Amino acid sequence: MTMGDDGHEVLADATSVLLLTPAVRDAGASAAATLFEQGSKPHDRVVAVTVSQSAERWVQAWKRHAGPLTEISCIDVDDGTRSARTADGGCATMPVEQVASPSDLETLGRTVSNVLERASDDDERVGLAVHSVTDLLHHVDEPTVFKFVYTLGEVVRRTDGTVYFHLDAGAHGTETVNTFAAACDAIVELDGDVTVREQSNW
Repeated sequence: MTMGDDGHEVLADATSVLLLTPAVRDAGASAAATLFEQGSKPHDRVVAVTVSQSAERWVQAWKRHAGPLTEISCIDVDDGTRSARTADGGCATMPVEQVASPSDLETLGRTVSNVLERASDDDERVGLAVHSVTDLLHHVDEPTVFKFVYTLGEVVRRTDGTVYFHLDAGAHGTETVNTFAAACDAIVELDGDVTVREQSNW
């Protein structure tokens, strides 16, 4: 997965990015890892917000595609339907914060904001990967998730970071995809090739 110069330029100016990849295997996590690694905007740390996918599985996918020195942490949103975590899942030395329900976007938003504020206090630039908006839409209505995405994008903007919101375009109608594209500065579409667009050109 590589981008042309135009794609790098668009993403360098973007704070919130809608990442359109199929929800197959580890495509979303792998794409986010590659985009953060190839991006021209350096980040001191990447924080993953994992919903249906466990923090352990997300980290494993990340490590296959990102540099070994990238510092990562997770905010794991678990509704109790996943299998129990394994002791050797790869998160023993990595900070993992828990949010009990994907329908509680207020708590999730507050948890993410607290992580970003602590990083800002430490003069860290943070990259955020939300995996995924599709999962949140299984639990919460679209207008509420849209408000969450828009608000979180503004919080990240204040901390000079970047956030990738994963969405499986194949699981939603065109209107839903366009709705969330409107909340972001840029759109990356990964379906064999990589297409990067500014929101205004979507």
